[in-house]
Amino acid sequence: MSLLSVVVPVYNREDCIAACIESVIPQLSEKYELIIVDDGSGDGTREIVNRYRDTPRLRIVSYPHNKGVNYARNRGVETASGEFILFLDSDDTLEPSALRTITSVIEKNSGYKHYLFLVDDFAGVRSREEKIVTYLDWLSESVSGDFAHVVSRETLLAYPFDESFRLYELLVWLKIFKTNERMLYVPSIVMYRDRSRPDSLSLEHLLQSKRSMQQDYNFTLKFTEYYTEDMLANGLDSLLGRYLQKAILLGVALNRIQDNKTLLQLFRKINPGRARALRVLNCSLFSLLLYLSIKYFSKLKRINA
Repeated sequence: MSLLSVVVPVYNREDCIAACIESVIPQLSEKYELIIVDDGSGDGTREIVNRYRDTPRLRIVSYPHNKGVNYARNRGVETASGEFILFLDSDDTLEPSALRTITSVIEKNSGYKHYLFLVDDFAGVRSREEKIVTYLDWLSESVSGDFAHVVSRETLLAYPFDESFRLYELLVWLKIFKTNERMLYVPSIVMYRDRSRPDSLSLEHLLQSKRSMQQDYNFTLKFTEYYTEDMLANGLDSLLGRYLQKAILLGVALNRIQDNKTLLQLFRKINPGRARALRVLNCSLFSLLLYLSIKYFSKLKRINA
């Protein structure tokens, strides 16, 4: 059994997957393994990945159809044998001593199921000292942003990523943070990220307006189902209200009147005055007009692009 499995989901990354893999291979040893999950690539990615098939401590899992990064991550976790999992995006690379750094931290600070390391472009406030991060820190957004997460495989098997979404990992990460409760933050950069790609998932999400609106709305429905009780118990009413107000307005645009009624009932407890205004907006006529307007301007944007 390995101490650490590096899981790389990949889809149509023929221009960068080799660099990703080659940043990991020199670091492999009996303590580590590399799992490549090809999520139905249709370009030359699969051929490039297969060049490394005979590399010791490297395993390749391929699927014929693209089902999204959450699907690929779950399959990678199931395939891995490591006690801990590190996810690495296919357009990112590991720092040359990353696995040794991570191993040293785990061995010196045993007992945690979750460790947080830095990525090179982390935009938040960096602490120069190791510290404990809690579930409440994440829920209240006092800690946010991208980290390199090293998580026990046992936890990830218990809380698989939601495969009905192509993004929105936060839905499951918060469950993971809650069950692990105390995470050790270590101010060491272990990963280099590429944010400039025109085909990144985050940019794809922003550009596909109608689809992203639907996903955003469905995310908030589940978020409030899972985390409302904890947010209210910890005095995070205003933060919850911002989530709800955004979702209700999206629901108006998408004509999700019935679903919005559930959100409005919850929002009324937090902000009764604002809830009354949103309830008026949620009527069928307003919803239909706004939905048709957004649909028209989205079509016009595509024509002019």
